[in-house]
Amino acid sequence: MKQRNLITVLAMLGVFIFIDPSTLAQSTGILPDEEHKAAMIRQAEKAHQEAITRERARARSARDDYVYVTGWGSGERNSSLMLSKRYNGQSIDKQGTFEVDDNIKKLKLSIDGEVNSGSITVSLILPDGKPYKSLTMDDTADIHWSESLSIKDGEKKYYGTWRYRITTKVADGSYHLSINTY
Repeated sequence: MKQRNLITVLAMLGVFIFIDPSTLAQSTGILPDEEHKAAMIRQAEKAHQEAITRERARARSARDDYVYVTGWGSGERNSSLMLSKRYNGQSIDKQGTFEVDDNIKKLKLSIDGEVNSGSITVSLILPDGKPYKSLTMDDTADIHWSESLSIKDGEKKYYGTWRYRITTKVADGSYHLSINTY
């Protein structure tokens, strides 16, 4: 898997570096100057670095059942937290935190899960300690929930340290929690 991703990134990098300027000029009518070439190379290098970061995050997620990556995007500060776990009859109660900086303008939250028996509850708690969303999954139905929030100027309740809580009761099933900031 790692080798396939590296080959894909290298192929993309090769396309940017070895593109024939005369072919580009014929297709676009513009012959790229050295500045455009340098910009294309920087863009390819950035894509390569992001692919390496994602691959390292995937490797960590295989060990730790989560992925946390920051700094993706075109010059913007973005972050992503993804948690998932499969349970085979366990009962647990775990908590964690994630930070929403005051320069963030949008949040995208999603919770998915399926349970054959028992239950899994995923809860999100605002920085002020008030509950934001809590979903309990059982054998009644699979859950697919998502919400996008646009944070208006002066709206402070979303900034700070959020908490999430995962509680299971003799759960046979799985959940996936994803939090993205933009």
